[in-house]
Order: sequence, then C-alpha cells, then structure tokens
Amino acid sequence: MFKIPQDLLGMPERHQAIELEGCTVIESCHHETLVADSIYVNQRVLLCILSGKIEIDFEGGTSTIEEGQIGLLNKNVYAPYRKYGTPERGYASVLFFLEDDFVHRFTQKRNLKSKTTSGGYEQFITDASVQFLDFIKSVLNLFYSRLKYDKELLQIKVTELLIYLTSQHPEVVEQLLSGHSLHKKNLVEVMEQNYLKYASLEEFALMSGRSLATFKRDFKEVFNTTPARWLKKKRMEHAQYLLKHTDFNVSDVYHKVGFMNYAHFSRAFKEYFGYGPGSVK
Repeated sequence: MFKIPQDLLGMPERHQAIELEGCTVIESCHHETLVADSIYVNQRVLLCILSGKIEIDFEGGTSTIEEGQIGLLNKNVYAPYRKYGTPERGYASVLFFLEDDFVHRFTQKRNLKSKTTSGGYEQFITDASVQFLDFIKSVLNLFYSRLKYDKELLQIKVTELLIYLTSQHPEVVEQLLSGHSLHKKNLVEVMEQNYLKYASLEEFALMSGRSLATFKRDFKEVFNTTPARWLKKKRMEHAQYLLKHTDFNVSDVYHKVGFMNYAHFSRAFKEYFGYGPGSVK
C-alpha cells in the first residue's frame, strides 16, 4: 500500500516533486505496462493522465481515468488500483496534492459555497479541455527549467487550475468543501471479503474506514478476538481446504491465502495444525 503523497516523495527516481505551501506537485512516470497496488489518499488529489490509464476500485465500483482525463479524488480514501502504460510512452501523470489549509484559503478567497447537504464525492472524473491541458503543460515546463525553484510562480499556476475547474464544474466545488472524514463500514463484510488479501492491519483498518486503534477496538467487540488471531484462523482453514479439495500444490496455495513467503506460510500452518502443509497432500 502506498500512502500518498508521502510515499511518492520517497521515490525520487520515479517521481519528480515540488513541495509548495499547502500543495505538492508530482510528476509520476513509469514504463511498465502494468503496475498494481493500493493507495491511501490522505489529501485531496487532482490527477491528470498524460499517457496510459489508471483503474481505481472505490467502494461504489471501479472508476477509470484515461489519457486526456482528469480526476479529483477526495481525502481519506483507501482503494486498490492498476496503472496501465502504453507500449510507446508508458504511463505518465501529474498529481496535485491539496492540503486542507490550502483548500480553505482558496474557497474562502473565491467565496465558494456548498449548494448541497449530501457532502462530497469519493472522486470526480471528466475529460480535460484543451485549455486545461495547456495549464498542465505550463506546469510541466517548470519542472525542466530554472523556474522549477520559483515556487511562487508554481503556486499561481495551481491556483489558476483550481479557478478554471471550479468555474467549469460545480461538482469540484462540492468536493473541495467536503470534509470527507473516515466513514465506518460494516466490519464483518469488509473482513469476509478481504481476509485472503496480503494486507497489514493498518490496511484492513483503512479498508473499514477506521483508524488502527478504533479498528482493533471494534474488531474485539464484533469478533471477540484480535484481528491477528481471526486472520490466522480464517487463512489456515482456507489453506487446508484448498490442499484437501483442489489440485493446487502447496507452492500454489500460500499466496492465495494472504502470504507472500512460503516459509512464513509453512511455519504458520504447522503452528496452527501441528503438521506441515506438505502432509495434507
């Protein structure tokens, strides 16, 4: 799982970044045809796809942002994603991470008001106009010139982008004004649907719309055990079922039950059942 923008800033070999007051601009590129992972967005992010496409699995379904499109993702969103690069140009995007203070100053200065009581959206996606793409190109030009370090100029460019978007798309105004705090989801449903995934407890907490501390407390109340014990039981029992009732080999099973390492899986299996997974076949 990537926490963005923090984790992207720690990968300068793949991402160019400029940090501003209340906003971070990142150019993200790779040449692989497919990159899949999950993200936790803790700031609003404006995303423009320059080549390739990205599929993001939100709670309400999968959304695709394609080349020439822009998306505004709300904060406090956990989602698996797949980035697809083209054979010729790979995958390229520009991301603008907007902190709360930056958004507040912008909406106050522009006197933007919400016209709905339903709150914001997890995402807003639309085709980028020629004018918007020209804005993006002007920002990218700063990355490759001595003006890269003129942060005041770049801050103006980001403000121009938001002025344009909010004037053309009322949905963007609602999303900027929405606090979009963590929303608790049904814990049983989340765990039953995801326990076979390779994920940390923090990721399970984010999937359920909770902080880690709240997740552990609610989990104990619902399941009367700890997350680690529940996950081990569910995964071991499913692994045993696969070994007994399918044609999967031992080496095929471990990554199907949330393990990345066979030795770790074999040790956990033996601790749970008293015999190794190879004894089942």
